[in-house]
Amino acid sequence: MAGCKNSNAYVIDPGAAKPRLTLAGHNGAIEAVVVSHDGKTIHTAGLDKTIRSWNSKTGQVTRAVEAHSSYIQCLALSADGRQLASGSLSGEIRLWNEADGRLLRTLQGHANTVYSLAFSPDGKRLVSGSFDRTVKLWHTATGKRVTKQS
Repeated sequence: MAGCKNSNAYVIDPGAAKPRLTLAGHNGAIEAVVVSHDGKTIHTAGLDKTIRSWNSKTGQVTRAVEAHSSYIQCLALSADGRQLASGSLSGEIRLWNEADGRLLRTLQGHANTVYSLAFSPDGKRLVSGSFDRTVKLWHTATGKRVTKQS
C-alpha cells in the first residue's frame, strides 16, 4: 500500500512492476493508510479531511466519512479490528466503529498536530504523539487521558 500526494493510493503486490489497484477518490494528498486485519478493507485519509474505506479486491469505495474539520495526519486500527482512530492537524483524535463508520468519541487535549497513533494490544488504550511535543495515553472506552509525557 502506498498513499500519495497525487490523491491516489496504490495496492502493490510484492515483485510486481505495476500497482494491482489504484484507489482514486480523495481531493488532496493521502497522509495515512491502514489495512484491516482480514485484508478486506483499506482505510485512507488525508488533506481532504475524509476517511475513505475501500474494498481491497475491487478498489471500490465502500464508505466516505467527513471525519475532521482539519487535515487528517494518521490512522490506527485496534488489534481486534473494531476501532479505527484518526488524528488531525487540529490536535483532535477521533475513534470510529470500523464496521459502520460511526463516530464513537472525540479525544481532545493536544495543542498541535497529532502525527502518530497506536492502540494497546487489548484495544483499551490509545497512545498519541503530537507536534506539541507530548505523548498522551488515553482510555478508549471513556476518552479520558490516562497520562502525558513531555
